[in-house]
Amino acid sequence: MLFFILNHAIYCEKHNINYTIRSTNWAYKYKDGWQDYFEEFEIRGQSPFFSTVKSHGELLGDYAIQEYKEIVPKVYRYNRKTKERIAQAKQRLGLLSQYDCIFIRRGDKLITGESHYYNASVYLDLLRKKNPQTHTIFVQTDDYTCIEELDEYMEKNALHIKIRTLCKPSERGAMVFNIHKEKLIKNVTKGEEESQYIKKNFSYTKTVEEMDRDELYEHTITMLVGIDLVSKSNICVCDYESNVGRFIKLFHNNSNKVYSIMDEKDIDYTKRICPSYSF
Repeated sequence: MLFFILNHAIYCEKHNINYTIRSTNWAYKYKDGWQDYFEEFEIRGQSPFFSTVKSHGELLGDYAIQEYKEIVPKVYRYNRKTKERIAQAKQRLGLLSQYDCIFIRRGDKLITGESHYYNASVYLDLLRKKNPQTHTIFVQTDDYTCIEELDEYMEKNALHIKIRTLCKPSERGAMVFNIHKEKLIKNVTKGEEESQYIKKNFSYTKTVEEMDRDELYEHTITMLVGIDLVSKSNICVCDYESNVGRFIKLFHNNSNKVYSIMDEKDIDYTKRICPSYSF
């Protein structure tokens, strides 16, 4: 939804239209919606009031990726409580000085086919190519198996790199919602490495709708904290298969130091496409 919010904000800014985020029915609402995690955002224009009542996937204009990048810091601004959680995580993980980052999205996206399985060592190889002296890596992932893959790879290659993560050992494999059972069965009948990984590594988990308010808040704030830690890294290696991976590219302190394992070349910021779809 964030990329569509950005699209609507760009439209209203260009056309001098009043704009605010109306998030009463937002799936991630804890108490106030958007302001549970972020500062209030609005555009004060001359035209009549407009808000995010448009449906998911409805674009109001055709804009370049650079325009999305430029409006992100205007919209995506943490509130005081979120900033406090970020500071606490940095202290706890020992990320107060320079560190690099790897972002790997697996979880339910492996089941739906939106993401694909790549061993975590692929990300580490590219990171070491970009920074041979890397010594501390924050890994943002929803699958603790990534951490185990990195540990195994480093032991095999006698590498001494500190790995930090917010991911819990219980969060592992391809997380499956009941609504994805049929897709799970379809995927594991294939013989590819990805299907074999899913077959051996999956667990059932709650959907956002099934979480209580406190679970929902912790689930969301942990993700936001992780994204911010990624955005402050020296070098970030990810892929652009997921919305979060593409958002990290736009939100990072130095987007030139965000690399995809699919293609090391930088993206074309003049391309006119909503990042929700692709780069």
